[in-house]
Amino acid sequence: MNNPLHTLRLPSTILRITYNAPKTYNPTPIRPLLRQLTTTRTLRIEAPPYLNDAERQIFDKLSQSLKPSRLDVQDISGGCGSMYGLDIESEMFKGLSVVKQHKMVNEVLKEDVKGWHGVQVKTRVPQGGE
Repeated sequence: MNNPLHTLRLPSTILRITYNAPKTYNPTPIRPLLRQLTTTRTLRIEAPPYLNDAERQIFDKLSQSLKPSRLDVQDISGGCGSMYGLDIESEMFKGLSVVKQHKMVNEVLKEDVKGWHGVQVKTRVPQGGE
């Protein structure tokens, strides 16, 4: 196997490492490589099936723009769609104040927010480099 492609699947993460393997293939050397190599992570989160159409639209906009590792969208208006609760965890918030994080979210949803009574936003950076 000349250039084996190893895929390690983690929750919401796909990690791919390619290297030249010796003629006698032994997967053990991959563990140290995981620590040494700079990797490209592709985060993919999918909308939960219980979201209604409006919640899914908000979820999709935020997913595309902010590349979150965790995202919860909930209609907290009792079902009329006039107020939403958003809980977002994204690497894009790294190094930003909470105010700037919230401004990023509001910028993505600025057209939608015009028709709402309010929005509750919670933002954070993922812990431990995940």
